Parts: sequence; structure tokens; C-alpha cells
Amino acid sequence: MSCDPTTRIFPDVWKSTFFRRALSETGKDYYECPICKKRFDYTQLGCLCGDHIWPYSLMGETSKKNYQLLCGACNVRKKDFVNNEVREVLGDGSFRKMVFNHITEHIDKVNIPHGMRLEDYVSLRSI
Repeated sequence: MSCDPTTRIFPDVWKSTFFRRALSETGKDYYECPICKKRFDYTQLGCLCGDHIWPYSLMGETSKKNYQLLCGACNVRKKDFVNNEVREVLGDGSFRKMVFNHITEHIDKVNIPHGMRLEDYVSLRSI
């Protein structure tokens, strides 16, 4: 099942599918939270949360590539955490430049009147 990558919520069916696939790949009869290593069986599926590996708040998409299951406690603690590998990419400024160039390119295409703020233009378009 696919979903809109811009929506924040993962489809409910992904949780059980991901859980079963993880058990099949590991050959274990439990799922292990990748952060705290706590074990969960299928009866505890409700204790697990779908999580964006790259945080949604930092433009992470809602996709199977960006999905992981965490226990509820780890999901709450993680919030907008980004691991060191990602921080290195962000730290050199290349990601910021890429986003800036992408936004600039799209702003140029819509011909926002000179002097108008982007926020004002967007609010006019949504009326």
C-alpha cells in the first residue's frame, strides 16, 4: 500500500506488515526495537509506533524507505533526532544549499510580484 509522501501519518497496515517482514527476515519470534532493544511479540503490536527515520518536521517523507518501528518510549524520546551521519551531511551546508536552490527555482517559476513576501503569496493562492 502506498501513501501520499507529504502526509504525516503512516497507513495503519504498514505496522503489521513491517512487523511480520522483520520477523520473517530475522527468523525470530519477536520484534526488537532498534534503539532500546526491548522485545515485542505480535500481541504487543500496539506498543510500537511507526516512525520517520528522517524526521517529518525536517522534510522527511512518509514512505517505506523512511519508515521504522520503534517502541512508544523510544519514539517519544527520539522526536526530531537526526543521527550523526545525517548531521554530517547537514553540517557542511550542502543540503541547505540544495533546498535553497530548489525553492528559489520554483519561486522564480511562479512570478511572485516584486516586494511580496512568499507567505503572503501562498495565503492568496489558498483563498
